[in-house]
Amino acid sequence: MSDDKNRDNFEAWISAPPYGKPIARYSTDPKLTSWPGHYRFYGAQLAWEAWQARDAEIEGLKRDYTYETNRLNALWDGEKLLRERDQKEINKLRTRIAELEKRS
Repeated sequence: MSDDKNRDNFEAWISAPPYGKPIARYSTDPKLTSWPGHYRFYGAQLAWEAWQARDAEIEGLKRDYTYETNRLNALWDGEKLLRERDQKEINKLRTRIAELEKRS
């Protein structure tokens, strides 16, 4: 997702009920402010940083999921060689990704 689209999604979420927080930001010019581009309402800034951290976690989990899937597919040799432990790990990653994406 592009940064602009991600920020638009965040701002729609944080400014809607029940939160209804202001989304005004400081100028992006560092000559005009000490906090260029930050939200004026500190709670919105903290929420934005948490939103970005969540997105980074989702991307990390997706990379892990892709790695595990590719690793297990490499074990395919005419019959299924997925061990129960490996399938459980993949299912945990799928569940965690779904939980995090559901929150956005």
